[in-house]
Amino acid sequence: MRTNRSHVEKLGPAGRDERQRRRQETFRCHTVRGATWSRFQVIDDILDVTQTSEILGKSAGKDVAAKKATYPAVIGLEKSRAEARRSRARRTMLCLYFAERR
Repeated sequence: MRTNRSHVEKLGPAGRDERQRRRQETFRCHTVRGATWSRFQVIDDILDVTQTSEILGKSAGKDVAAKKATYPAVIGLEKSRAEARRSRARRTMLCLYFAERR
């Protein structure tokens, strides 16, 4: 988004502070969203391998049949489970870190 420089100068330090605050908030949102998406993807890949279609409510094993590069296919099931735990911890730490800075 482009802003008129003279408009920002008219706002003074308060306007610049507000823009900086918005940038920081956007960064926080993108960072937490990325960590959340990563965790979701790992767990989805694990469930696709370990659960039945009845439990999932969708076709199980489609990723394996399509030979997709899923977490279990690339690093194995146990390492995928460890990655899911790490990504949960990473997301929790990010949320706590950003909550302290508000």
